[in-house]
Amino acid sequence: MATNPPIVDRIMDQLRLKLPGALDGVTQLELWNTVDDFLTRTNVWIDETTVELKPGKLVYEFSPSAAGASVRRIMDVRNTDGTRWTTKAWMPVPGTLQIASGVSDKLDIVVVTAVTIADPGKRQVYPSLPEWMWSEYQTELIDGTIGRMMGQPAKPYSNPQLAAYHLKSYSSGCAQARAMANRGRRFEGQRWTFPQSYASPMLRRP
Repeated sequence: MATNPPIVDRIMDQLRLKLPGALDGVTQLELWNTVDDFLTRTNVWIDETTVELKPGKLVYEFSPSAAGASVRRIMDVRNTDGTRWTTKAWMPVPGTLQIASGVSDKLDIVVVTAVTIADPGKRQVYPSLPEWMWSEYQTELIDGTIGRMMGQPAKPYSNPQLAAYHLKSYSSGCAQARAMANRGRRFEGQRWTFPQSYASPMLRRP
């Protein structure tokens, strides 16, 4: 993971080109807001954290294993062998796991969460994202940032019509990214079928 990979510089160059007169500090803030909104909408950043359960305890604090990440929602709870953990579990507040019933012995489970960026303080200008996300979703992040910026009133770059256009493109990109994440990044889901040349005559498609 890189805090400021080269792709971020290219994204900023494109934003400067399309937002003449915008201060870098304002653009960086809106880029940050766009990244947070994108991750919250799409669930594309998934993290797995191992939590040790103990007898007599129902509430546990946990943190994402990924640096610079903050828990947004629980996607799944599993046993360490990958099977579904059947006891009801939920997150009353981010970073807190609550289970419906206790365990009789110590037990490790894996909490699968969708995460977003954490606030590292004023010194860090750009979100700490895996580099592949900057590259994979640069179009969506650019559209979202431009839409937010052009929607600001009385600025040199204000343009309500273009703001609406870019925000629409951004929302469409978010929907596609979320759908792809839900399919496990498989093209149109699981479409593989048994090769017809190996099927019996009665099972072959017409």
